[in-house]
Amino acid sequence: MIGVLPLQPDRPGRSGLPVRSGVPAIRAGTGGAALPEPGQRWIDRAALGLTAAACLAYLWVALAASRKPYWMDEVLAVWTARRGSVAAVWEALRQGAEFSPPLYHVLLRAILAAGFDDPVILRLPSILAIAVVALAAFVLARRRFTLPVACLALVFCLSGPLVTYAIQARPYAGVAACFALACLLWDGPAARPVSGRRALGIALLLALAVGMHFYAILLAAALGLMELVWMLRHRRIRWPIVLALLAAAASLLLWLPIMRAVSAYNHGDTAAPDYYARPTIERLVATYVEMAGGDDLLPPAPLVILLAAIGARLLAGRRGGARADGLGPVAGIICAVPLLVFAFAAVVTGTFNARYVIVTVLGVSLLVAQGVAAHRRSDVIACALIGVSAAALLWTAGRPWTFRREAAIDLATRAPAGLPIATGNGLRFFEIYDGVDRATRSRLAFLQVPDLSRSPDPTNDHQVARWARIDPALPIGPMDAFLAAHPEFLLYTDTTVPDQAADLLRERGYAAAPVLARAGMSLQLVRRPTAGRPDPDASRR
Repeated sequence: MIGVLPLQPDRPGRSGLPVRSGVPAIRAGTGGAALPEPGQRWIDRAALGLTAAACLAYLWVALAASRKPYWMDEVLAVWTARRGSVAAVWEALRQGAEFSPPLYHVLLRAILAAGFDDPVILRLPSILAIAVVALAAFVLARRRFTLPVACLALVFCLSGPLVTYAIQARPYAGVAACFALACLLWDGPAARPVSGRRALGIALLLALAVGMHFYAILLAAALGLMELVWMLRHRRIRWPIVLALLAAAASLLLWLPIMRAVSAYNHGDTAAPDYYARPTIERLVATYVEMAGGDDLLPPAPLVILLAAIGARLLAGRRGGARADGLGPVAGIICAVPLLVFAFAAVVTGTFNARYVIVTVLGVSLLVAQGVAAHRRSDVIACALIGVSAAALLWTAGRPWTFRREAAIDLATRAPAGLPIATGNGLRFFEIYDGVDRATRSRLAFLQVPDLSRSPDPTNDHQVARWARIDPALPIGPMDAFLAAHPEFLLYTDTTVPDQAADLLRERGYAAAPVLARAGMSLQLVRRPTAGRPDPDASRR
C-alpha cells in the first residue's frame, strides 16, 4: 500500500556534520517521489527566470564594454602575446614586459594565431571565467541550500566588482575561475575517499592559476588552510589533497627565471615614495569595501544584498545554522584571502592591489547565501534580491559607458595635422598608441625625462623604459633630443595622472596654448622659448 512516508531524519552532510535535509514533505500517492509544493514550484521558477535575466544582462554589459579600447595593462598583455614565438613571449616577460608568468599570454597568443585579433574575442576568456566563478558559487550553495538561495549566490557574483575584471584581457578572472573550480573539487562528501582524479584536478587547476599570476600561490595556501580546518575537524589526513597542494606550490619553480627578474623590477617601483600599490590599511579596507559592496562601474546592488543577508541572519537568530554544512569556515577563509595577500605584500613584495584578491567575492556570495538561508522566508527573500541584481544589471546595460582612455584616444585622433604629438604620461602613451590609427600613431612620441628622482611614482615611466628595450621601434626617446629636433609640437596632458615631462617643460619656460580639451585632458601647442628667455635647466644639461 502506498502511503505517506515518514519525514526524513537529519542526515550526515558533506562535511560529516548533521544537516537538515531541506527536502519537502513527500505527498501521498507519489510513489515515494519528493515533489515541491505548488507555491514552491512558482518560487523556483521565479528565481530561475530572474537569474536568467541577470545572466543575459551580464553578458550584454560585458560584451558591450569589451568593445572599448584596451587600458594600459591590457595593452601590455596583448603586446606581449603578439611577440613572434613562445620563446619571444618568455624573453619579453623576463625583460619586464609584464609582471606575471607566461600561461595567460600563451593563451592570448593562441587566440591571435587563430586570426582573432579583436578586443571582444581577447576579453572573452575573462567573461567566461567570471561566469565559471558564478556557477561555482551556485553549485557550492546548491549542495546545501534551496534553488533560489543558490541562484542568489550566482547572481551576486555577476552583479558586483567581478564585472570589472570580466571585461579585461588580463589573467585575474582566469585565476579566480581556477580557484573556484578547485574549491568545487575539494568540497566533496566527507565520507567519500579522495580519488586520484579529483586530487589531480585540484593540482592542475591551482598550477594553472599559478602559471597565470604569481600571487595565485597564495590561493593554494588558502585552500591549504581550508584542508587544515577539515583535518582538525575530522582528525584524519587526506594525503591526496595534501600532495595536490604541494604539487601546485612546486609548479612555481617553473617560472623562477621570470620571477627573479620581475622581483628586481618590482623593487625599483615599490621604492618610490608614493607607489600606487603600497600595502596600507586604508587600501586593505577599500579592497574589502569593493569586494563586498561593489565598485563604481555598477550600481551598489551587492551592498544591498549583503545588508539584506545580514539582516535575515540576525532576524533568524540561531535558526538554520546547521544547514550550512561546514560552509562557514570555507567562506570565511576565502574572505580572508585579502588579509593573507596583504600580509605577504607587507613582508615580501611591497605590492597589494584589489585585483589580486577578487576571489573574495566568491566567499562573500557564500556568506550571503548562508545568511539568507537561515531565515524561514529564505526563498522569497532570495527572489527579491535576485530581482534587485537583475534590475541593476539591466539598468547598466541600458546606459552608455565612456572610459577616460577613450577621451584620450579621441583627442589624439582629432589633433591638428602637421605636428608631432608628445607626452610624458606613460599610462596614456600605451593606451593612445594602441588605440589610434596608423597615421596618428606615426606622430606620437614619449618623452623620457633626464631625471626621474623627483617623480613620486615613476612606475609607468619604468614600464615605458622596459618596453623601449623590448621593442626599439616604439617612439620612445630622451626628451632633450626630441626638443632639439622639434621647436613646435603638440603635448598631451592629463590632470589626473602625474607627468614629469609637462612639469619640466613649464620649468624650462616653454610656452603652451590649449588646442583641444576634454574632461581634464588637453592637447597644447608648445613652442620653444625665445632666445632672450633663460632656460632654468640649461646649466644642468
